[in-house]
Amino acid sequence: DDDDDDEGRGAEGDDGQKGKDSTAHAAAAARPSDPQSLAETAGTGDVTSGLTLDLLPEERPTAETPAAVLEAKAAGTALFRAGQYVAAADKYSQALQLLPPVPTMEREDGHWNMRATLLSNRAVCQLKGGDAPGCVRDCRAALHMRPQDAKTLLRLATALEQCERHQLACDVYGAAVQADSGAADGPGGAREGLARARRALAASDTAGLDYDGCKKKGNALVQRGQHEAAAEYYSRCVQLDARNPAAFANRALCWLKLGVPRQALQDCRSALALQPDNVKVLFRQAQALRQLQQPSAAHHSLRRLLQLDPANSVARQELAAVTAEVRRQQPAPAANAAPSSSAASASSSSSASASLHDDTEAALSRMESTLQKLEQRKQQLAAEKARRQQDVQRVSQNLESVQAAVHSATQALSSKDADIAEAVARIQRAGQDVASGVEQA
Repeated sequence: DDDDDDEGRGAEGDDGQKGKDSTAHAAAAARPSDPQSLAETAGTGDVTSGLTLDLLPEERPTAETPAAVLEAKAAGTALFRAGQYVAAADKYSQALQLLPPVPTMEREDGHWNMRATLLSNRAVCQLKGGDAPGCVRDCRAALHMRPQDAKTLLRLATALEQCERHQLACDVYGAAVQADSGAADGPGGAREGLARARRALAASDTAGLDYDGCKKKGNALVQRGQHEAAAEYYSRCVQLDARNPAAFANRALCWLKLGVPRQALQDCRSALALQPDNVKVLFRQAQALRQLQQPSAAHHSLRRLLQLDPANSVARQELAAVTAEVRRQQPAPAANAAPSSSAASASSSSSASASLHDDTEAALSRMESTLQKLEQRKQQLAAEKARRQQDVQRVSQNLESVQAAVHSATQALSSKDADIAEAVARIQRAGQDVASGVEQA
């Protein structure tokens, strides 16, 4: 989208470490609350009343989980049960600080899951305590680790609703319904929240704007660094024109700035299905894949970008960094490995498995893009067939009209021929009468 070129260049001008550091989520969780004022949805009262805002199920501790983490977590749970939400949030923060930093964690180890649980539990404390922006930050960080957690999605949607981000709330409520359709029903469920958010959206200031109006407001908010508010307007753009790749591309930029790489990747794929050669979207897709620790897939995206734009120096720098990450994930050469080291063997197997996983993700991404392009071509052919059928119908109607005109003209000529024959007969009779009179005379 041409309107966000300046912001896009800023994102592409990063040295690559922004995309690499998954710690952005944890850092966001530690920042002080946004001073944005909270307001209840008009006519709905407290949107947290009746919601299932209980803590997540107890995370099974692992041998590596420090005892101090478990003690702080248990204390936070007890305080939450007693209704002391601010104190409970402090205990969960203490437990989070005692865990290893994010880059040292494996995606599926106990620390990774424990961090997601602590973030989600702190989020519900913040929501209960009236800190909706803080709840949003913690939910997003937790969803980076467990993307399909229905409870965390529900909390995020509720917090967005309190922040009057009604379009985003609708999107997240919908994701919560998909994640757990059974738990979405009933009082306080995601379906009820979705209906409420849709009513609020219909009464919001985005409802009266067309695509260009929403896009203009979103671009202005991006320039001011208000990416969450901008994503609200770009989501409305997607609703108004889902065939426009710029709407998805702009929203992907917002997700990247907000540290939500999975949603950024989804929007990039939607944009590339509509416009496969969009260089800016290919770069953003690579950034999202790096944040998701998929360097092989990011490498493929950047190679595709450089095929389209070989002079893109920023993409070349990013490709160099991604290539180094891919090499670090590959197993070490056999000559450098210890002859009988089981630890080295396990590390090599893990790296090979990670590389294979990234390659599979890249292949699936390409297949998905191809299928989307085939579906788009199918729709185009169907539309072309419908247009041709309409053309044939119009030609048939015109032919019938011509045939009717020819028939009418033929009838008119036949009638004139009869009139002429009758006139000739009269002339002949008159001539005979004249001849007879002459003969008599």
